[in-house]
Amino acid sequence: METSFQDNSSDSQSKKEEVESITSQNSNDNELLDLPYDTEIVESDHAVSATIEGRRIFDVAFLVEQLKTFGHHSEGLFGCSGNNMSFQKEIRRGSCFELVFKCDMCHKVEKLFSEPKDESYMDVNTATVLGNTCTGQSFSQMEERYAVLNMPSMSSKTYFKIEERLQKVIGERALEEMKEAIDEEKQLAIKRGDVDENGVPLLTVVADGSWAKRSYKCNYSSLSGMASIIGFHTGKVLFIGVRNIFCLLCTLAEKRQIDTPTHTCFKNWSGSPNAMESDIIVGGFQQSIPMHGAKYIRLIGL
Repeated sequence: METSFQDNSSDSQSKKEEVESITSQNSNDNELLDLPYDTEIVESDHAVSATIEGRRIFDVAFLVEQLKTFGHHSEGLFGCSGNNMSFQKEIRRGSCFELVFKCDMCHKVEKLFSEPKDESYMDVNTATVLGNTCTGQSFSQMEERYAVLNMPSMSSKTYFKIEERLQKVIGERALEEMKEAIDEEKQLAIKRGDVDENGVPLLTVVADGSWAKRSYKCNYSSLSGMASIIGFHTGKVLFIGVRNIFCLLCTLAEKRQIDTPTHTCFKNWSGSPNAMESDIIVGGFQQSIPMHGAKYIRLIGL
């Protein structure tokens, strides 16, 4: 029997309380990550042999360490072993999981976890969303892939919560990388003597852009576009910008004549699509001094 938690169900509420009691029994145990994942319980049917189906992702080294002591909790008293452990249920949070077993001899409950709970450890749910982001995929592609693999996947609610958190982390890291790149370009310019009368580094940069929809040089109708400025000597990105003409939530609210819901709106352009690239590059040049304390004086266009 498999049951997903829904807030509007008394039975689901009892299931949720059961999960909380299970995870609070052993406060020192290695519990699943405390992230806002939807939790599911998969219980065995005790009228038949307990079974668990499908494939799972787990940390091999962590699993091996757990298996070294699994089922030997009271060896001196009852002679318990792994053979006496009966599967009770599986608790899943996204693709993270724990398997709950009970000893037929002494009734001791033991758990196997898919991975450690560690702030420095990227859990499988976060890794899945990050992998999708890096390869240009989204929730639907992940769901199809996991279905073919016969693996449980996270819900769309969980997926987009993680994606939102990752967007902030990626954005912050991108700014750090650009700052490091511009510092490197500035140091090289100073060594070459490429500075103005005030000692401001003078940089040669390369600029290029693209659109989400190919234009074939005649039909500029893309709803989004981007451009970047790259240091000529380091080959590293110094500035990047994105222009979006369309926002789904704003468009739906306008169409339905309702108030626009609170959301992160990425619409920041109302001009022609073919002007996106030049506007971003001009903006990058205008911000070179306030952002980086350098001047872009030579531009190589691609």
